[in-house]
Amino acid sequence: MDKTKLTQFRMSIYEELAVEFNQNKIRHSLLHGIDYQLNQCGRDIDIMILHESKNKVLEIIIKVLKNQSIKYKIIKNLWAYWIIGYKEINNEIFDIEIDILWSIIYWGYELTDKNLLSYNKIKKNEFFKDDFNSFAKLFLILFFSKNYKYLDDNRKYEISKYCEELLNKSYSIKNFDNDLYKDIIKYGAKLDIQKLDQIREKLKLRSFFIQNPVKYFKNVLKFLVWKIQEKIFFHKLPYFSLSGPDGVGKSTYLKKIDEVLKSSIFTKVAIKHWRPNLLPNISNSLRFKLNNIKKVQITKNIQPRKNAGKFGFLRILYYSLDFFLGYYFIDIRERGALNLLIYDRHFIDMIIHPERFGINSIYRIFLILFLYIIPLPSYMLLLVDNPLNIIHRKNELIIEEIEAQLKLMQRLIKFKKNIILVNVKDIEKTTTKILKIIYEKTINE
Repeated sequence: MDKTKLTQFRMSIYEELAVEFNQNKIRHSLLHGIDYQLNQCGRDIDIMILHESKNKVLEIIIKVLKNQSIKYKIIKNLWAYWIIGYKEINNEIFDIEIDILWSIIYWGYELTDKNLLSYNKIKKNEFFKDDFNSFAKLFLILFFSKNYKYLDDNRKYEISKYCEELLNKSYSIKNFDNDLYKDIIKYGAKLDIQKLDQIREKLKLRSFFIQNPVKYFKNVLKFLVWKIQEKIFFHKLPYFSLSGPDGVGKSTYLKKIDEVLKSSIFTKVAIKHWRPNLLPNISNSLRFKLNNIKKVQITKNIQPRKNAGKFGFLRILYYSLDFFLGYYFIDIRERGALNLLIYDRHFIDMIIHPERFGINSIYRIFLILFLYIIPLPSYMLLLVDNPLNIIHRKNELIIEEIEAQLKLMQRLIKFKKNIILVNVKDIEKTTTKILKIIYEKTINE
């Protein structure tokens, strides 16, 4: 997808939101940047809100999304609401994430200060020219980046640009030490991390002594509860798997999905092969781990076996244990926040083609029984195509084997309601169809 078109789509949504907020005199501040340009909306639209009625704010957002025919979902958190949605335009998926921040607290100091928020951005050309937005965003970067691990070169450039823009401007900010504000701008322009770290500590001490002690401890409690919630009670997106005969085009579609989702609303996208790999692979394949950065990861495919190996039932038990334990120790953890997990093959492929995994087809009945025990993807997409087309792409199986697998896939729908057959057509249309299923199920679940 053209990133420019996606950016324009998201900015148009924010502009409509800004007009509605302004008309209803709702103080707000846009915090996120796009391509590190000042005060524009990026992958997600972070908006800090100061208003007594959360319902009123949500009503406005829902109104705008409905006006744009966007299918949406609201995810509630302790400190924010995530609103995610998508719209199909000319066979392309346009997605959007709006994060509404209600109360930003850093060790007792409330960053949601009405003096940092405004509702005076009436004209279209002024939507992204609010200096206080820069200051609020600067706050989030400086005080929410633990050990500055997110301050890569682009972030540092963004901070420097913010501070350069504000260096020669003077503002008197109520309830905030103006000298401290000037120091942030001064050392932010120089990217003096040591000085900025000292300001962080100074802010902690001042918030303790200056603010009402009762209010301070109340805010600290909120901060700690938020941290606990973030670690334990996190929202999980549904996850998916793509399955089908060798040559149906799974790798091709996963690569196309990779290209589209690079600028998507998903914080991190991981594409894993077959099983969690909590237990080492019998064939000594390398263990696969997810990185902590947003990227799509595709592991090497296991070459298909021609014949079943020995100890087929023991293999079933071993792999089933990996699927079961791996779900709770790996998969659940990787699905937190807005992280998307997609499997290239899963347990169901052992039923479709057991010999590929060293299991004799006589054990298929046991695999079907285990289908009701093993934690499975939220939705399993089975790709089907004409057998001749499959052989043309990858001549690994004879046509009789492919036909048998396709017939079995048709019967498997009776066993699980979350199995979805996807008829393969041309690459672009099939990719869009798969993406539409992912977005639709993510929004509706």
